[in-house]
Amino acid sequence: MMIADCPIGFDPEEVPETKDRGDNWWRVLEGASSHIILTGTVVGIEGLEGPAPYAVVDWQGISVRIPGEKLFLGDWDPDRPMPALYQHRMGRMLGATVDFVPIKVCRRDNLVLGDRSAVLGQKQRDYWDSGLVHPGTRAQARVIGVTRDRVTIELFGVETDIPKEGLSWAWFADARDRYQAGDTLLVRVTLTAKKEGCWSALVTCKGETAQPDRERLLRLVPGSTYLGTVTDVSEWDVQVRLAVGVNASADPLPEEPLPQPGDQAAVLITRISQEDQIAYGALTAVWGENSEEGSAYEMCV
Repeated sequence: MMIADCPIGFDPEEVPETKDRGDNWWRVLEGASSHIILTGTVVGIEGLEGPAPYAVVDWQGISVRIPGEKLFLGDWDPDRPMPALYQHRMGRMLGATVDFVPIKVCRRDNLVLGDRSAVLGQKQRDYWDSGLVHPGTRAQARVIGVTRDRVTIELFGVETDIPKEGLSWAWFADARDRYQAGDTLLVRVTLTAKKEGCWSALVTCKGETAQPDRERLLRLVPGSTYLGTVTDVSEWDVQVRLAVGVNASADPLPEEPLPQPGDQAAVLITRISQEDQIAYGALTAVWGENSEEGSAYEMCV
């Protein structure tokens, strides 16, 4: 059922005869009539590949369906497929905590439709337009989605991504091993912007804790080799989290396949940068458990 097929609100006969405020259905009906914000958990995603996807939200044992066009603040034609950005974001929302207002309640059909976008817009007006949130603000944000290299959060109605390097001082291979939808994160707002009535922001988690690697970094001995785990790879750089608790940027092995995140590697440390708070060096060996061939290779000397 499309949202356009459902009239907003509810019929008077839907109201229970006894207005027991402990009854969850009465609270949903009251929310629909008074625009009360409710909070639930995303427990299902329906029709994601189709023209009318829904998020299924559990609220106090009642199933609430939120149409895709009512899930985000994005502006697109509801008669056209959901843009890929929002489709991907929606597909990662299982387990996320979301706020919504009921917009259609039909107890006879056990049907509740909700609107999250209206709540996001209200939050932006209350917190961002008013200036309560600004660069430097520290607050708890909700995690609404996770991929290997980033976490998507919602902070007072604004949704934004935090890349891995903004999540922790310690480099790691896969954000999904540390975070999941439904978590909360303490973040600091670093940059804000408003375009066409909607706010956007950049946030970080790293500013909330001191750099813990400094003392361990100074204990490294240039010319020595240390074991670590590969966290990221490019053609010219391999990032490794050393087992001694230090980040290292290493040159790949010449004429050898690039390692994969999660592989074990040995790094020959050539210099230490207190300014960058990392060590620099070169790979001397890789144990490729996550590589296609499960290979092991080392530098010939």
